[in-house]
Amino acid sequence: MYGPDAAAPDAAPRDIGCAIRFDREEMNHMAALDECLGEPRKACWAGCEATCTSCGVACAGDSACEAQCIAERDTCKSNHCVDVHARCRNDLVRDWLTNRCDDLCGPYRDCIEDCAANPSDDCPKKCEATATAACNPVRCDALRDAPERKTLDPRWRANDCDRVCTKVWECARAQCDATAGCDEPVKTYRACIARMPSARACGLDESPGLCPQP
Repeated sequence: MYGPDAAAPDAAPRDIGCAIRFDREEMNHMAALDECLGEPRKACWAGCEATCTSCGVACAGDSACEAQCIAERDTCKSNHCVDVHARCRNDLVRDWLTNRCDDLCGPYRDCIEDCAANPSDDCPKKCEATATAACNPVRCDALRDAPERKTLDPRWRANDCDRVCTKVWECARAQCDATAGCDEPVKTYRACIARMPSARACGLDESPGLCPQP
């Protein structure tokens, strides 16, 4: 049917500014450091935007109502999506620990170092072959020092590793003070880990970043 009685096509929703602005290059960089800041965050932000758009349609042009939609979108981004990120991180680290993925880090690192010393066309594939269905050793550097390990790794509580961290840094400061030319305890930190069985029981020989300098 045409003419004045014809149904008008659905109009596009009024744009009230629901799109979340971000620097794509920065986002890609952050996702490379933490995969939970990649697709999981993008999906969460998209959900916030969609809810905001639906809210804006229901406002029917009421500016105060639309402002509230934007405020709720911001709360969704800053609260809900932060919670989504935390759950993603916990799941990632829990799976890593459950599957004993740390065990692949040494062989993978050795392979990378060997390839650097003796490069060949087959080297990259040889190192990639150390991966399993559950463990990608490319994640080793990011997940061995993941702060979530302090709550998810049973060794941390069982070995009172917060106290061990304090002891390691006390050792590092003492060793640095006794060493000529040492101006930063971090320079003797790893040596203290190596000589303390309790530090190795906490996995600090492989995950030294779990004890940041106080």
